[in-house]
Amino acid sequence: MSTILAIDTSSDGCSAALLVDGRIFSRFQISPRQHTHLIMPMIDEVVTEAGIKKTQIEACAFGAGPGSFTGLRISAGIAQGLAFGLGIPVISVSTLEALAFDPLIRNFGDCTVAAAFDARMDEVYWGVYQYRCVNGSASLQSLVPDCVIKPGELTAKQLPVASGDKLLGIGGGWIYQEEIVRATQKEPVNIYVDEVAKASVIAEIAQKKYDAGLLLSAHEAIPVYLRNEITWKKLPGR
Repeated sequence: MSTILAIDTSSDGCSAALLVDGRIFSRFQISPRQHTHLIMPMIDEVVTEAGIKKTQIEACAFGAGPGSFTGLRISAGIAQGLAFGLGIPVISVSTLEALAFDPLIRNFGDCTVAAAFDARMDEVYWGVYQYRCVNGSASLQSLVPDCVIKPGELTAKQLPVASGDKLLGIGGGWIYQEEIVRATQKEPVNIYVDEVAKASVIAEIAQKKYDAGLLLSAHEAIPVYLRNEITWKKLPGR
């Protein structure tokens, strides 16, 4: 097993986790607009708790997006800085994948997970994954590419469910439950609308990527926005 630091600031949640020999040390806090103040102390805390030095970290994983524009820039910037400073590779993890791999999902056994973040402007960031656990080893397979879309424009093809699978929904994008169900004609057996991506889960996914050699150099730590343009509205009188 490797020593992997993971961070996530893609949503209102701010978190850091350190995976050391299969054990995870983590910090998590819902803290809108406080990420820049919290994330570095969180990193220091998990390193201290694990009883290691930062020079022993072998890779830095980060929630690459989709998510908050500012939050993604923070996590990518910190991952770049640590990777450059420590001379280690970076591991990019989809925040939708991390959301779909949440421990709450694993209580259901084999299932299909529709992960959704509220993307504002009446849109959602959307990803669908198949969760499997074989001989105690859990894994996710992406069924449709992560995308940004209006809930009412989803189709049944964008929510494939394997025969016999339970369908679960997770993430703040499920505030549009009625529109999603109407558009896809499929309804989850459970929905966890308050869940966000967490660094502890990103660390688990990162270990699999590390073992598979899916490593990036520091300058390749780039956020995934999904939208081609950042849309904004001018304030009155500006």
